[in-house]
Amino acid sequence: MSQTILITHPFIRPYYVYRVYAEDGLLLYIGSSNDVPLRLENHSRQAHWFPLAYRATLEMFPSRESAVDAERKAVKEEKPVGNGTWTHRHRGQHGASVDPILIARGIPEVDPRKAEILRIRADRDKTA
Repeated sequence: MSQTILITHPFIRPYYVYRVYAEDGLLLYIGSSNDVPLRLENHSRQAHWFPLAYRATLEMFPSRESAVDAERKAVKEEKPVGNGTWTHRHRGQHGASVDPILIARGIPEVDPRKAEILRIRADRDKTA
């Protein structure tokens, strides 16, 4: 018995610009990817702002280049608190500074895998 397998090519996969918001509407982060669920999963383990994440919106683009251009413009214009001045992907260095707004909301300037982040997530889950 034979089985048909569909082959997808990277050049036909759309790219997205995604915006992540806190429950109160605060824009936390803007990014681009052709696999947004995977990027959000990565953010959940690494991003200092992720404990505040509540919802994400997507905007589709036909190419990586057009998505990255739109992301760059959006970050500069919309100033999400989690992007810092710009992300390491675009600056060529690691990390963005933690925004004072996030610190004021209780997100400490620590590695998100540490116990404090887990406590914040647990507190958020209790109130949800």
